[in-house]
Amino acid sequence: MRSLDGVELDLSAGFDTGEAAALAVLIGPNGACKSTIIEACELLRKIGAERPFVGTLYDTHGGPPGLVRKNGKRLGFGVQLRSSDGVDLRYVLLLRNVGVSLTIDYELAVIREPGNKARSLFSRST
Repeated sequence: MRSLDGVELDLSAGFDTGEAAALAVLIGPNGACKSTIIEACELLRKIGAERPFVGTLYDTHGGPPGLVRKNGKRLGFGVQLRSSDGVDLRYVLLLRNVGVSLTIDYELAVIREPGNKARSLFSRST
């Protein structure tokens, strides 16, 4: 998997109209990171849905060798969601590569509602 930073996907087309959900299609030349975007979305889904998450990384990807660049020390995931009424939710997870293991180094969830300052939903670091 390649490294991505600052990718923004607007998948809201069709959802505000009450019509059937729109189809999102990624089009681009070979090497443009289309598969990496899909893989990142799948990993983010697993963070929220599967327990223990780190264990699922081993089952799917073979652990750090399949996910972390050679000599890499960290693997990071992050997502920011914005609702149609302006509520922002941000989630960040940093995993540290320790030999053939991954441990949670840092995790943060923040919400910002219109007219209010951002507030932490939870935070942890080792």
